[in-house]
This record gives sequence, C-alpha cells and structure tokens, in this order.
Amino acid sequence: MAKEIPDWVPALSEAIAHTIEFSATASVGWLYEQPDEEGVHTILLYPEPMEIQEAGPNDGELIEPQVNSIDILEAQKKLDEVTSVILGFDPEGRTAISFEGQYQGQAVNVHLFLGSLPDSTEDEIQ
Repeated sequence: MAKEIPDWVPALSEAIAHTIEFSATASVGWLYEQPDEEGVHTILLYPEPMEIQEAGPNDGELIEPQVNSIDILEAQKKLDEVTSVILGFDPEGRTAISFEGQYQGQAVNVHLFLGSLPDSTEDEIQ
C-alpha cells in the first residue's frame, strides 16, 4: 500500500520552487521520500526537462532548462527553522543546494538540484 504525501509537502515544494529563476519558461518537479528512521522527510526539487516545440530537426527533443539564479536566502525563509545549508554534489555528481531544518513541526531535508534527475516523472509544480 502506497503511503500518502503529507499536505504540507506540495506547499513547501512550490514555495521553494518560486525562488528559482530560469532563462526560459520552465517548471520544477519534485519527489518526496517517506521519513527515514530518524523521522526526517526528504524532498528533491529539480528542473523538469523541456520539449523543443518548433519545426525543424530538433522538434520533440528534450533539453535541460538553464537555471539563471536561486535566491538562497528567500528559499531558507520558506522553512520555519534552518539548521544547515549546504552547496555541493550528490554521489552522481549533480550540483545541489540542501536545506535541513523544520517545517510545520516536521524535520525536513530539501535538496534543490540544478539539473534534471534521471527518469524524474513524479509530481510537478508549475
């Protein structure tokens, strides 16, 4: 039986997604992981691949949207309490900004990736 996503997860994901500026119209997708053994909820945010829609040889090709900027201070403000902000790389070499803290009484880790995740087809925030 699949576990339900808490109501606060989409709200927090969308709030942080609004701190990202892209070079073109793009959307931010998210994945949610159930709490680990310590009760920490994990949210992965990432730019969703975009499909080129123009006549020509590249029509239908998927491309990765370019992130122009992220307001890290504003993203931190979306959490009720921040205990850590880390800019680094995950084991696959993807650049990420991670926020650890509390949101609505829940321990959370939010990982904001600057590139698309492989096979990322879960929920979407526009």
